[in-house]
Amino acid sequence: MFGLDSWAEILFLSAAFSAANTMLSRKLGIRRRMNEIQAEFKAYQKEVNEALKAKDEKKLERLSKNTERTNALMLEMTVMPWKSLLFSLPLFLLFTGDPWFTHYAGIIPSSFEGFSASLPFDIHPEAVFSLRVFAPATYGARGYFIVGVIFTGILLTFLEQKYDERMARKGP
Repeated sequence: MFGLDSWAEILFLSAAFSAANTMLSRKLGIRRRMNEIQAEFKAYQKEVNEALKAKDEKKLERLSKNTERTNALMLEMTVMPWKSLLFSLPLFLLFTGDPWFTHYAGIIPSSFEGFSASLPFDIHPEAVFSLRVFAPATYGARGYFIVGVIFTGILLTFLEQKYDERMARKGP
């Protein structure tokens, strides 16, 4: 495809997919809004705990009237990650294919037929559920792409958090 070894090409494509996902999530403001909601919940919890310690019934009653607001925020927090999934899931299926419903082969599996890579860990569902993740495993192109997406996604999330922290310290 790009003139690189197959493993490098698949890793590059998985990094590109993760970067696109990160940019989409950032554009939609999901992480920023989640942080805002979490900060509001933290402040609310602090007020409730202080009122409980002080046995301030009036304050507890006033805070209990915020239940509608907190329920709305909880619902927003639950729904928010699904927004980016509406865009990323079709793209993911374009790359990996859908062997169950549409039987679409996918760009990665059809471009790298016969690809096989052995890795020192196993994240196949049966290995994860039986807690045998530290056993070596062999992955085809689809599985290797998914592993690449997971690890590059974790790395990009870490870098994004560090960037946001640095920008917050810098100020406006």
